[in-house]
Amino acid sequence: MLRKKTEYFCAHLWEQGGRSRNQDSLALWQLTRGGRNCLFGIVCDGIGGLKEGETASGYVARQAASWFRTRGYRIKNKQKLQTAVRQLFFQLHEELKDYGEGKGIRLGTTVTFFLINNKRLFWGHAGDSRLYFFRKRSLKQLTRDDQGADGALNRAIGAGEWRGLVTGWKRIREGDRVLLCTDGFYRGFTEEEIASCLNREPVMESQAKRMLGQMGERKLAMGEKDNISALYCGLVLRKKRRRA
Repeated sequence: MLRKKTEYFCAHLWEQGGRSRNQDSLALWQLTRGGRNCLFGIVCDGIGGLKEGETASGYVARQAASWFRTRGYRIKNKQKLQTAVRQLFFQLHEELKDYGEGKGIRLGTTVTFFLINNKRLFWGHAGDSRLYFFRKRSLKQLTRDDQGADGALNRAIGAGEWRGLVTGWKRIREGDRVLLCTDGFYRGFTEEEIASCLNREPVMESQAKRMLGQMGERKLAMGEKDNISALYCGLVLRKKRRRA
């Protein structure tokens, strides 16, 4: 008898660009346990103009990944997971504010993440990093940039007042893909250009890495001054023979 096992391909890009240091942070984690194959990805972009952007983004990415790895993936109820995640990021927001006050500085970071568990995509967002969703030849931006008319962020982790976290759900199926990226990656590209470059069917991780790397090279050739970061992951269903 045949059964399907959920598997993923993943690729990442983390380029310093024209900055003196990289203030973006990424984390990617995969777990197979109890017959389930879970995937978590997060992208954080330290806020320019504030201090220690790499500290803020790195702390949030590490702490969130650790929480999902040890606790978050176990929560099956949608409402309970949403509540727990919002509490997590509120706590991280307050911890960054306390750290900044102790050093006499202001710091903060964007955050965009996804968790794929049991063919469900759960995502959360604050700031102007983005989550794109690919299905067949269709590309959709699931997040909205939290920016005012002056370009300043209305929502972030650690900076300003706590304004919550935007979250959402989506059922996924074979061939679906997600892209997490900072503004240094997507700025200057149209959605059509992103779809044209990435919305081909990768059959192995090496191909996905090459596609993402080519986009990074294009950004550098365009003279991008910001850090350039992205996570690109897709769901593949392979048939696995069950033992008699």
